[in-house]
Amino acid sequence: MEKNRDYGAAMVIAMVIMAFIFGLGAAYISTTTTQEQLSTETINQAMTFQAAQACFDMAKLFLFAKGTANWDAQLSDSANNEMSYVPGNYYYNYIKTDVTPSNFLNPNMFEWCRNIQYNDYVFSARLTDNDDHDDNLLDDCDELVKLDVIAFPGPVSGVMVTDPVARDKAILIEALVRYQIPYYEPTAAVVVGGSIKVFGSAKIEGTQGNLQANGNVEVAGAAFIAQNVYATGNITAPEGSIGGQPYPGYAPANIPPISPTKYAGYAGYVLQSNGKVLNKLTDPQSEWAPPYMGWDFSGGNWVYNTGVANNGAFYAEATDPANPQLGPHVSVSGSPNNWQVTIIAEGHVDISGSPTMSPYTQNVAVIAGTDLKIAGSAANPYDGLYAAHEQIKFIGTPKVNGVTIAENKAEKDAFVGDATIEFDIAVGGNTAITYNGGMTTFFEDGDRYIKILGFRKSIWNQP
Repeated sequence: MEKNRDYGAAMVIAMVIMAFIFGLGAAYISTTTTQEQLSTETINQAMTFQAAQACFDMAKLFLFAKGTANWDAQLSDSANNEMSYVPGNYYYNYIKTDVTPSNFLNPNMFEWCRNIQYNDYVFSARLTDNDDHDDNLLDDCDELVKLDVIAFPGPVSGVMVTDPVARDKAILIEALVRYQIPYYEPTAAVVVGGSIKVFGSAKIEGTQGNLQANGNVEVAGAAFIAQNVYATGNITAPEGSIGGQPYPGYAPANIPPISPTKYAGYAGYVLQSNGKVLNKLTDPQSEWAPPYMGWDFSGGNWVYNTGVANNGAFYAEATDPANPQLGPHVSVSGSPNNWQVTIIAEGHVDISGSPTMSPYTQNVAVIAGTDLKIAGSAANPYDGLYAAHEQIKFIGTPKVNGVTIAENKAEKDAFVGDATIEFDIAVGGNTAITYNGGMTTFFEDGDRYIKILGFRKSIWNQP
């Protein structure tokens, strides 16, 4: 009997051990299954996010192709399509299935707030205006909009995303996006698209007192350039006339388009070719006869011949934009003090007075559609950037604290031509141009792009 009791006790112990082992095995299997499910869930979520990101990139590409001029129409389409939602369902019962990156720019391919099937996933995109304080959600006034994309895990079948599980696992991407323009920041005091002569006692100075020329450079007389000289062609200069290094055969300088019509929107006043002024700021429906804001119309040209500083940005039209050399042109012969002005002219600009000028708009003082000539007094500095679509000529004793650019496009206007100077682009006399860098302008430098200002992803998890 004692022996049987020992066998019974051993059997009980063995059964307990076996139950424990089976329990461990079941727990292991359960844990493994759970981990596998979690791993699968993580992978699926990552793939859904990748699908959302791909769709977001395509929507961003679509916005870029449309351009901000059409963003208001896109906002309206988005709002109208949102109104057509089926009650109780966030998404309209229509799926486009032929969306690929290669055909995405087709203007009839994309519809805001509609379901789009892409690689077995379905996504929907919504465009709304950010709070730009104009009280009109369909009017984008700051080139900044809100783009939302929701992607559902695939594969998805049917024509409507109604599966609650799919809804719970959908990925939401929210972003503020802006149509961004890279702006031009000069790295030299003088930048020209052709050959240039620096002569007389002219000086190019400052920590960024470089000269860049897409052509030849000749330095003559007592002229001095404090920093480096870069030229795609040859550099001819007396010993000691270049403070930095000469770099002949250098790569071409990047010059932004000096196009008055491109930047006309920056002007608040229009000096019209009919001899009247349009005030875009306060009374865009009326034309004002000169003299107006210091401007007079004399000899068929616009003339500023006063000592009064009437600040603002002025745009001077040409009678025939295709032939701006015919005028009207712009002449500044007065000497206003502390004049904050931006002059954008389709014809040439001639500054012969002694104004103390500084830019009214984003460091740009003068844009000439053809030639630019400055021959003022050194006693009064000209601050900012002075640019010409064709050629420039600085003579006399002007003092410029800033940058000058000559795009050197085909010569239509021979205003600055001089048979005594070999080059059409010239800086001479006692001109002093000083540039210390850090100037950002409204000239566009490169292609526009969509910039993401804020980005957030999350589980959508909507009923």
